[in-house]
Amino acid sequence: MSILDLEKKVLGTYRALDRQIRNFQLRSGLRCGHHCGVCCDSSRVEATTLECLPLAYAIFHRGREDVISLSIEKNLGEDDYRCVLYLPDSENSGLGRCSWYPFRPLICRLFGYAVRKNKYGKLELSACRVMQDHLSENHGPILPDTLEHLKPPVYQSSFLRIACLDPATGFHLLPINHALKEAMEYVHWHRPKTWSGYSKAA
Repeated sequence: MSILDLEKKVLGTYRALDRQIRNFQLRSGLRCGHHCGVCCDSSRVEATTLECLPLAYAIFHRGREDVISLSIEKNLGEDDYRCVLYLPDSENSGLGRCSWYPFRPLICRLFGYAVRKNKYGKLELSACRVMQDHLSENHGPILPDTLEHLKPPVYQSSFLRIACLDPATGFHLLPINHALKEAMEYVHWHRPKTWSGYSKAA
């Protein structure tokens, strides 16, 4: 499979998951706060190289690979594992935005809007603390028995849908900046020979 075909398949899977997430939002009442960045401003976010492939491709397409590579190296040199693409609000703690939101990896799409199956096969909501507090105040908690009827994305199944597209790059979780760095290297070395350069058009 060519890198272009793989990138399109990953994006297509993301779009299908986004539709499922939107439906779950409508049924559950779960919402992120406006410009909330509490979960994004974390050193514990992980992704696979494959999950970051559309992101890396978009970065090259817009000619931003050198700038972002330097940002990654700077953060890694300072042992800062927060995502280099997250832009915190300098005046408001906990607020910010993703500078490449349409191409964000799987965990950034699912966190707060997905469930996990526990060892007993029961669904458990993986919403963040901020979202759960807001939901409890306004709607009441989502009981485990009602989760199945809300048809949320299941994290394990969603991960496998992406990972199985290319097992070599799809199963090994890395800190987000490491995953993006490897994805950018993958795009650089696997791009078709017919690519003489990258368009900087958005």
